[in-house]
Amino acid sequence: MSDLERGYDKMLAGQYYSVPDAELEAMQAIATEQCARLNATGHNDGAARNDILKGFLKSYEGAVMIPRITIEYGRHLSIGRHAFINTNCTIMDGAPVTIGDCVAIGPNVMILTAGHSIVPEERYIVDPDTGDFIEARAINKPITIEDHCWLGAGCIVVGGVTIGAGTTVAAGSVVTRSLPPRVLAGGSPTRVIREIPEREPIRPGQTP
Repeated sequence: MSDLERGYDKMLAGQYYSVPDAELEAMQAIATEQCARLNATGHNDGAARNDILKGFLKSYEGAVMIPRITIEYGRHLSIGRHAFINTNCTIMDGAPVTIGDCVAIGPNVMILTAGHSIVPEERYIVDPDTGDFIEARAINKPITIEDHCWLGAGCIVVGGVTIGAGTTVAAGSVVTRSLPPRVLAGGSPTRVIREIPEREPIRPGQTP
């Protein structure tokens, strides 16, 4: 099978590909097993989670993660140093997902590279004579969350988005377009509310 025929290569190239796809489902099954191992760890068993994530993700430099978590593939997900991922996070990484250093992710956040055409005839293919299902079409776009971002509880981030370093996204927001660095953003769709001024770093023992 040539690269042009493989759904996996089309997916990574940001092209439409057909689903279901046996190769992709096999990769997802492996990720489901790894997530089951992660979610079976105890609340304070961060060392065991780190060991699993190091062998599971594309790149992993350490995070505090509170189960449960759902990761679609793992092989396209990179997490930097000192990240915090709260409970019930969902990451669909059919395209590269990059989470930078010191990123805080609140509970029930969804990071979703996957999408479909808004035209129904293009996303769900049926036999014109019988009406039987033939296939669906999907497309994935990368997501980057730069260093020192905070995504509040219940945020949704969709494919093709970059969130600039130091930006805070308010709880419940839906991020449909890229955000600049060091802003407070919120809403559905998310908009910039105000800039965040720079300050001297807090030293150990100090309070904000």
